[in-house]
Amino acid sequence: MVTDVIEGKNQLKVLSSIASFQLKDEAPRQADITDTITLTKGAVSNNCKKLEKQDIITERKSKYEIREEKLLKLYKEHLDNYLTRSKSRKDIEDKIKALNEIRTKTKSNLEQITNSETGEMLKELIINVLSRSNKDGNLNTLKDVFHRVDQSVVKLGEISIKSENLNEETKENLMLLAASIDKTYETIPKINGIKEEISKVETNTDKITKKLNEVL
Repeated sequence: MVTDVIEGKNQLKVLSSIASFQLKDEAPRQADITDTITLTKGAVSNNCKKLEKQDIITERKSKYEIREEKLLKLYKEHLDNYLTRSKSRKDIEDKIKALNEIRTKTKSNLEQITNSETGEMLKELIINVLSRSNKDGNLNTLKDVFHRVDQSVVKLGEISIKSENLNEETKENLMLLAASIDKTYETIPKINGIKEEISKVETNTDKITKKLNEVL
């Protein structure tokens, strides 16, 4: 499970450093990693061993690489947590029903989605967020990184509606993921007037849902 790996800030620091090199098509040695983060040689060595044991990184000729497929697998487990059906609510019954239908379709297609061009995009997003995590005090665990990736996925889903640079399959995949991740309806406070307003307002999820209904 995602919560069982990379819970320590130091492991994330090491992973962030390797990701930064990987974006430049470079594989760092332990000395290179030590030069870029505030950890001792011993701490870097120890955390590299932990990450290797978890199959997050591999070491070849004293150089380290992130196993992107492993991270994508963990992110897929993270995504699966979003794909449970939401409880019906009378104030926005139609919206919840549409959201549940999308989550069901996303869940059944998750393997195909992550094995497609969309999966390659997700791996790139994860590496990019990881590379910046050393400079972001709000990212302390892999779970935090994945939540930041979620935000990017939702934005991509919104953008993909009008995109002319993506093929139809990738657009549909991104919209499915974005709508599934967005918990707007579930987190609305039950204050007088709010329930009525949300039923009238067209949110980004509504726009994505409407577009998906055209292609599904």
